[in-house]
Amino acid sequence: MKNIVFIILLPILIIESIFAQNANNEPAELQKRKANLAAAQHDTSRIFAYIIIGIYFRDSINNPDSALVYGLKAGQLAEHYPHYSQTPRVWNTIGLSYKKLYDLSDNETLKKKYFDLAEKYFKKCMYEAKKVGNLNQMAAAWFYLSDLYMESSKKYDYFKTSFELINYLQKKTSWNSLDSMILRKTYNSLCIELDYETGSKQQNEYLQNYKKLIPKEGQDYEYLCLLEFEQHALLWKKKDEKRLLEEYHQYKKTIKANYHIDELDEYLAQYYFSIQEYEKSFQLMDNFSPKNYDKLKIMPNAQLASLGMKYMIMGKSAYMLNRNQEAIHYLNKAIHYINPVENSVSMENEQYTTYLYLGKAYKKAGKYREALACNEQADVLYKQMHDVGVQALMAENDVHLEEIKQEKKLQEARTQTLLKEQEIEIQKKQKYTFLIFSILALLSAVWAVYSFIKTRKQNNTIQKQAVALAESNQLKDKIFALLSHDLRSPINRLVMSLNQSIENQRNQIQSELKGVQDILNNVLYWASMQLKGITPVASEISIKGMVESLEKEYQKILSDKKITLLNSIDSKLNIHTDENYLKIIIRNILSNALKFTAENGFIQVYGNKKNEQIEIIIKDTGRGMTQEQLNNIYNNPLPEKGTTGEKGTGLGLGLCKELAKSLKGNIEINSVINQGTKVTIVLESLPLNNKYIGEVVSIIE
Repeated sequence: MKNIVFIILLPILIIESIFAQNANNEPAELQKRKANLAAAQHDTSRIFAYIIIGIYFRDSINNPDSALVYGLKAGQLAEHYPHYSQTPRVWNTIGLSYKKLYDLSDNETLKKKYFDLAEKYFKKCMYEAKKVGNLNQMAAAWFYLSDLYMESSKKYDYFKTSFELINYLQKKTSWNSLDSMILRKTYNSLCIELDYETGSKQQNEYLQNYKKLIPKEGQDYEYLCLLEFEQHALLWKKKDEKRLLEEYHQYKKTIKANYHIDELDEYLAQYYFSIQEYEKSFQLMDNFSPKNYDKLKIMPNAQLASLGMKYMIMGKSAYMLNRNQEAIHYLNKAIHYINPVENSVSMENEQYTTYLYLGKAYKKAGKYREALACNEQADVLYKQMHDVGVQALMAENDVHLEEIKQEKKLQEARTQTLLKEQEIEIQKKQKYTFLIFSILALLSAVWAVYSFIKTRKQNNTIQKQAVALAESNQLKDKIFALLSHDLRSPINRLVMSLNQSIENQRNQIQSELKGVQDILNNVLYWASMQLKGITPVASEISIKGMVESLEKEYQKILSDKKITLLNSIDSKLNIHTDENYLKIIIRNILSNALKFTAENGFIQVYGNKKNEQIEIIIKDTGRGMTQEQLNNIYNNPLPEKGTTGEKGTGLGLGLCKELAKSLKGNIEINSVINQGTKVTIVLESLPLNNKYIGEVVSIIE
């Protein structure tokens, strides 16, 4: 009987022995965390213990599956404790586990599933953290969400989330260490996504902000040195060689990491290529003998990217040195190393450059089919890179509009609060007056009359304030309607243009961007004048030079419509006035002249000095205006289409009139239907040392 019992219990004893052995093989830290879970007496303690174990699996032993299991267990409990301070941390833990699985997965279906789940939990964390006041977890989830978008194709969402996060943190009165780290990493990623090689002008601003946030030592400082050296290598000319080499040797001493020193040499080789010293560029990379690494079967992504970069530089340089076969060999090597790691280390520009030069080399070798394939691939990459810049611009504009809307809501709330306070105050005064009147009714007839008059004045004040509030709301609604209508349309046309070949549509894109800039300047200047008021700052201006610069801006329109623009202004005719104001006035009048002048028309700009005033005359052979149109020209008329369907906002001349008044001047318009229009700008010179008290509004930073 004992033997039978022993036989029955033997498998159970073996299983228990195996579990005990596995438990004993667990690291001490994990055993300690599991012991804390076992000792937990309350659900909130268990939630925290589950989180700690999940973090250990995710970060210490890179096991996101086990991390997710413990995170979801914590999530089941956390659903019952929405006000517990650690609940938002649960959603962050789950979101990071899904993000880790997204990074490790090669299956596209699973990647999409993990991406959607990570996005869901990060957003849930932000919402819950804001409710319970856990701002650290909210900022962390915000950053993780931005990082998730950066690693995906959702570049617009990445830029919008990053800009919103920066705005949120910059508005805080003080930063803790987490805030500083998030700001630093956000600026770092923006510098990577919008580098100088893709033509970004914002990159320098982000680089400077990044520079302010890091200490002058450590890995972050080394990375900043690399960013600055890369910027200088791309932008400096032949005359700056000595300065660049001094910086190169200084950074060689400062930077400790070998792979960062390697990147310094790559940027120096790129500099020599840009100043057409191709032999130096080639030798600098060949000295590293990247051929020696070809035998290695397994290399980390950073090393693969570095080899691809070196081969790309050698291939470009060989092509420029007329060593075409070498160029083809090295450029193919570059593609071999760059393609597998392009998504993980952001090498779109290097990939594009390699395909571009390889296409040239194949064409030179007479291999036209291979050249065509390379050029097509280069076109795709070029469009992808520049689409990033467009999406950044759209995201920045949308975030800016959101801020304006929020400011509008706050202003309306403040106005309502003020009105209520005034109402309460008036009611108190009326009650007090009525009480005094009741007590002293027989003795204060004069006082009653005075109270009546005073109350009447107060009611008039309330009515005036109500009218002013209604007008203010109508004005702000009109501003947002104009911004929404007039900015989205040209930006959408710009994105459609980008879907075609970038090289063929370059002029069209530049024209569309110029249109966006003109509309944005007009609408925001007009809005600022209506809502805040702006004051001019005088400087000496060459009127002829200003007209010449504007003529260059409108060169494509002049060419398309075959319009002749004659600048007859004397080169010695100068004026002391605000440059931005005068440029907006002349630009709007020139734009109207171009808009309403048919093909083969004529526009003349001339000027003269009368006493202490300067006259600038812009005369066209356009379709002119009726007397009724002239009478309503400054009252924000409905915009009319130009001779080829051009659109506007209807704000231009009204804005010009107000700006001219600010410059102590006036605008006079004479027009004959079907014969043309003559606009005379009359201005006085302002003193250069004049100091204006008021707010100077910067429209475009």
